[in-house]
Amino acid sequence: MTHFVFCHGFGFNASFWERIAPYFSQEKCSFIDLGYFNNRVDIQCLQEQRIVAIGHSIGLSKLISTYSFDYLIGLNGFINFLGSDLAIYTADTSKVDRKMSGELAQRTLVREHKRIPKFDASNLEVSAVYQKRLKELKALRSSFLKDAKTTLRNFYSRCGTPELIECTDFSKLDLDLILSDFDWLQKEYKLPEVPTLILSSDDDMVLPHTITSDNFSNHPHIKIDSITNAGHALGFKKPLEVYEKIMSFLNRLTNFDDKITNLD
Repeated sequence: MTHFVFCHGFGFNASFWERIAPYFSQEKCSFIDLGYFNNRVDIQCLQEQRIVAIGHSIGLSKLISTYSFDYLIGLNGFINFLGSDLAIYTADTSKVDRKMSGELAQRTLVREHKRIPKFDASNLEVSAVYQKRLKELKALRSSFLKDAKTTLRNFYSRCGTPELIECTDFSKLDLDLILSDFDWLQKEYKLPEVPTLILSSDDDMVLPHTITSDNFSNHPHIKIDSITNAGHALGFKKPLEVYEKIMSFLNRLTNFDDKITNLD
């Protein structure tokens, strides 16, 4: 039996999947709710033969940090929301204790510099992107502290899901959970080596395709694909197209059971 496990993104709930769920009506499905509105739902036991995990946005990193599965689908997903960390392009002088002798301090800096790639102009671009996204993330957190309900409504609109505003009870919002995930968004998560499909959207204002490429391009077991005009809401937007791409990807795998390591 194949079991499809869905996990929604930041600030949403399991109702995010209502448009795509009917296409999976012949499959066994479970829908995790991260609890942003105090209605958390976890999956306790996954023992079926084939587990397909489908995560939207932050839901992808939540899945890979919590569960084991056979296949992975990311919709507007990421493992490093900010992109490549500026720190890898800069000597980490914090590792040099002020009490060190001059010679020891120099050896420490040399050791740290060995971890830094040779200068490349593109590194400056990556650094600028990282700093810009970090600044935007901090600004969003500040907005939640000032007016959480209005901020989340605006976030829904930015994602391309204004329809969900009217059917969401923002009075039940768990602000502490929202704020804790701002720390989550500043970390990087390790992908399991399972066949993986990553879908992005050409007009995603939250996670541009450049970040998708930054996160996933160097993984041989990952296929990256895109869908147009879906914003940061793949699955809610273009549900049939998303469903078809997921099933096409899965059906390409030998007998839908073999874990291939190269999808080129």
